[in-house]
Amino acid sequence: MSAEAPSYVLATPFASLLAAPFEGHATVLVLSDRVHSLRNIDVAAGGTDIDVAVSADWGPGAYVTVHVFRGNEAAGAQLGMTRPARAIGLTWIGVDPAARKLELAIDAPALIAPRQRQQVVLRATPGAWVSLAAVDEGILRLTRYVAPDPSPHFLGRRRLGLDLRDDWGRLIPPAEGDATALRQGGDDGGFALPDIPQRTVSLFTPPVQVGADGRAVITLDIPDFAGSVRLMAVGWQDRRIGAANVEMVVRDPLVAEALLPRFLAPDDDARLAVLLQNVDLPAGEAVAKLSVQGPLALTGPDRLVVNLATGARALPWTSLHATGVGTGTVALDITGPGGFHVVRSSTITVRPSRAAQTIVTSGMLAPGAEMRLSPLSDKFLFNTWHAQASLGAPVRYDASAMVQALQDYPYGCLEQASSRGMPLAMLPDGPMAGPDRAG
Repeated sequence: MSAEAPSYVLATPFASLLAAPFEGHATVLVLSDRVHSLRNIDVAAGGTDIDVAVSADWGPGAYVTVHVFRGNEAAGAQLGMTRPARAIGLTWIGVDPAARKLELAIDAPALIAPRQRQQVVLRATPGAWVSLAAVDEGILRLTRYVAPDPSPHFLGRRRLGLDLRDDWGRLIPPAEGDATALRQGGDDGGFALPDIPQRTVSLFTPPVQVGADGRAVITLDIPDFAGSVRLMAVGWQDRRIGAANVEMVVRDPLVAEALLPRFLAPDDDARLAVLLQNVDLPAGEAVAKLSVQGPLALTGPDRLVVNLATGARALPWTSLHATGVGTGTVALDITGPGGFHVVRSSTITVRPSRAAQTIVTSGMLAPGAEMRLSPLSDKFLFNTWHAQASLGAPVRYDASAMVQALQDYPYGCLEQASSRGMPLAMLPDGPMAGPDRAG
């Protein structure tokens, strides 16, 4: 049979040419995850036309397979020896998915300003259910993310759910395949940053129903962001499904962005460049006033001034110094031609350059005696350490410290989540378990 076949309208019979390598008896089967039909026919040497009726229980389609057998008599006549033979053909017949497609469209402006509530209209058949996601296009391109579309999964070609089991297959050993390549996660070691300077957008609206006018109005809270956002919608109604996606640009007429490093360590000095791009405003002076909060200090000018023509951009810069540990904030107060004014801020993590360390000391306390506890705080940076003490019989491990280590572990994949959750679930409420054990 041919290797591929076009889609056919449901319940319409079609003809297919069966070209076998020899004449003989044939069994024609229609298969998916079960046997839909089976019949026996005779196949001529030059080929035979067969008719197959498409049934509603095919779903997105089915495989048509043909087993052609040649007996001993035919083999002896043609080859001068008695040897049976068999040939197998298989092809996919897809059902035309047009009847199960839901027409879905997104009405959204091509360009909007940030820091506002923006309405997006989804158009579909009245009564359909739709959901909407808005995600930073830059993140999606990093992973080559494809906008979700349920049609290929529900209406596309399926893997054959049946196998052939007979004596012929038992006599022929299967081909040796390559061993499965094991893939492991990359969570071992490292440091999870609670804040990163780069701004991202990832919004999702749960399913809502389209009204009688064929519209579903969804309001998105657009944050302080500059870039492209991909709007991705998925919809369904009864047995129909659909999807749509469009791109929407989010920016101010004068783009201003503090180009911060991903993180800093105490006493680090960094060159802080500020991107200023006049996209739509008339030519004129753009001024950026900078201020910082947290463990940061400006060691350069706090006012950057450039003259920008329409469409031009500049990268004036100043200097930044990390004074401690924690989360710092860099604020920009931007003014431009035509009364333009906007305030933006970015956060950056200032953390030690070394990994977390735990020091455990123990001692004996006699009945009625006193002991002064003196943590080795001089080994740590200011405001980066904490200490805890436990009293009890001698043990080989500190259960409280282990619980704290589990709570502080920065990653959340399945094995780490289960490793953290099991002991926390078994602990009784109290100081050792902490205030958020249930969470």
